Amino acid sequence: MQRSLDDETAYLSEMKKDLINLGVLAAVAAMLVGFFVSERITRPVQRLVRGAEEMERGNYDYPLDVKSRDEIGYLAPALSARCGSASARTSAACEEVARMKSEFISVASHELRTPISVIRGYHELLAEGSLGPSDAATPSARPRGDRPQPGLTEPDRRGRDAAGARSRASG
Repeated sequence: MQRSLDDETAYLSEMKKDLINLGVLAAVAAMLVGFFVSERITRPVQRLVRGAEEMERGNYDYPLDVKSRDEIGYLAPALSARCGSASARTSAACEEVARMKSEFISVASHELRTPISVIRGYHELLAEGSLGPSDAATPSARPRGDRPQPGLTEPDRRGRDAAGARSRASG
């Protein structure tokens, strides 16, 4: 019942090769299984990250297609609902900002027109001489001849010309 040493060594070498091949096969199988498991875990997370990036850019209608039944599957519809409410709040905020802008422009233009109207009124009174004659210390506000006045619009020019004609007729 004795076997030769060469037979035993050959048998052990064959067993060693088979174990190495089995180890390589197990390593390749483990890598493939690991790849598929990691894809199954990371793909929904990547979709959620992409959805959050789109939400940051203001695209609240980006679809989150996550169909898993775990925490990620729970988080995706919650984030979608949050996006919908954020979209409604954003549009309401934009409408409020537009209303405030319009109101500000209206108030600012009124506040600018009021002093200009007062200045024009005093100019007309000075041009007509209704405020009394101007002395040497006070320069005259009356227009000189037909020289165009810078900054006056056409209605202002017509009013100035009419005031000048009245003062020449009375003077």
